[in-house]
Amino acid sequence: MKCKRVAAHLLFAEPYGDAWVVDALRTAAQEALARGAPEAAVSCLRRAQQEPPPPGARVKVLVELGRAEALLPTAHDFTALREARVLAGTPWERAEIAYELALALFGVLRNSEAIAVLEDALGDDAVLDDATVMRLESALIGGGIGDLDGSPRLLARAERYLERARRGEIDDPLMLSSLAQTAVIAGTSAYQAAALARRALEDWRLLTRWLNAGYVGAVLALCWSGRPREAIAATDAGLAEALRRGSAPMLLQFSYFGADAALRCGELDLAEGYAQRAFELGTELGAEHVARMWLPIVLLERGHIDAAAAMLETVEIRATSDPYENELLAHRGRVRVARGEDGAGLADLLEAGRRADAAQVCLSTAVDWVASASISLRRLGRHDDARRLADRELRQALSYGDPRRHGLALATRASLDLSDAGLVGLREAAEILDRCGARLERARVCVELGIGHRQRGGRDAARWSLWEGLEIAHSCGAWALAERARAELVATGARPRRALRTGPGALTPAELRAARMAVEGLSNRQIAQALFLSTKTIEGQLSQAYAKLGIRSRAGLATALGTTERPTDEDRPILV
Repeated sequence: MKCKRVAAHLLFAEPYGDAWVVDALRTAAQEALARGAPEAAVSCLRRAQQEPPPPGARVKVLVELGRAEALLPTAHDFTALREARVLAGTPWERAEIAYELALALFGVLRNSEAIAVLEDALGDDAVLDDATVMRLESALIGGGIGDLDGSPRLLARAERYLERARRGEIDDPLMLSSLAQTAVIAGTSAYQAAALARRALEDWRLLTRWLNAGYVGAVLALCWSGRPREAIAATDAGLAEALRRGSAPMLLQFSYFGADAALRCGELDLAEGYAQRAFELGTELGAEHVARMWLPIVLLERGHIDAAAAMLETVEIRATSDPYENELLAHRGRVRVARGEDGAGLADLLEAGRRADAAQVCLSTAVDWVASASISLRRLGRHDDARRLADRELRQALSYGDPRRHGLALATRASLDLSDAGLVGLREAAEILDRCGARLERARVCVELGIGHRQRGGRDAARWSLWEGLEIAHSCGAWALAERARAELVATGARPRRALRTGPGALTPAELRAARMAVEGLSNRQIAQALFLSTKTIEGQLSQAYAKLGIRSRAGLATALGTTERPTDEDRPILV
């Protein structure tokens, strides 16, 4: 506390030119970082630079300043770390600062710049010790493997380490995480990726000591290898650590992957919370493509297709090596196909697939794009092309070993088969997706199966499949799919009730959670902090809850939430 008071005085004092001032400000900065206040740390260290530091401490102060700046929720160019790298006296010191700079660049998803920094640092590998080289290599492989220009050469670099990992010769958690990412991004082995990620996460230092280097990669590997629930648990631990540090870039990364994992689990309310936070933080940090990655997909599943399209049509997507930009191109294609814009949507999807193939990267581990492309090809009359694409995806999915991807690929191929064998394939896909917990995809297949039965005259079979799809879609919060299932049930002669639009039963889980916390007396800001969301998002959820409950403010919440209606057996379709 005494050091904090001294620093507060020094911040507004003229430079003394004394070393003790620099030491006091550095100590105050360390204390500020420990309590999750990077803005205060940056202020102290910038003032320390003005003192100025003694020649022997100048680089250290610059590095400390660069680390603190990397935690801020603003876009910047990391000038302190760049200057420190130039001033470093030895190859080892330059390599260590390059590592810090690359992590900061990866943290705001400027991957190409980070790759260049690391490859330059590895140019001195002949004079660096093995541990330093391993650290630089792990950051380069883990952070850069998805870059469309760098992937081919980084895959070759990673293969040497993968072979050693298979023999159990590598136990460094950073490298294990990087190799797990390699396995998922290249689409080689879901089992191997998950095993490597779990081994990496066994070392607690992966999250708490190394600026989250490697931890995010392990979360990604779990998510893309068919273990999304494990990824969500790891994500929540990462969010807690990000809040402890006050690190906006960490919050962005974990929110991004949390949204992806929650969507794969069919938890749309959870996905919306993660995606909204990623949108807000990504916009602040200048990571526009990451900001808009998952919220449009959540909106699409909710039935807000025009809002989803608006989010994607206003962002520029160029022909770059940025993997996030390419994934966003695929997402735009999915939304366009859903809107019936088959020409433009298919062009986006095939171009994204072509770019990934050229980089030896598997787009399907990151984005569910093949089903949308298949639908578009079929509607355009290109049935042979649709079958070839679906067949290739099914072969690759089986080789990769992720059951969710296998179920999706099988369903896509079966939907192109108009014979009874197509229904058999859809039933098998539904069973695979059920076993792996992919609830939203299973609901989608149930609806397709119901439509197939109805078109073949199997009314009773159609109704039960459609009801199952409706029930699961409703529990996931997938209103668009639920509405489609309901319409198909009506076409069979059933009379399903419509979803509740007013009253407590109409609230989404996110709205109900925010409303209950408000009843407990928490302010909007306190609710936002507890849920890792912005105050603006909580205000929106409460406003929607008020409208559905027929009240104007939180004063009426306790009474309005007296009983929470939920669908009962009476809401099942009436079979006549």
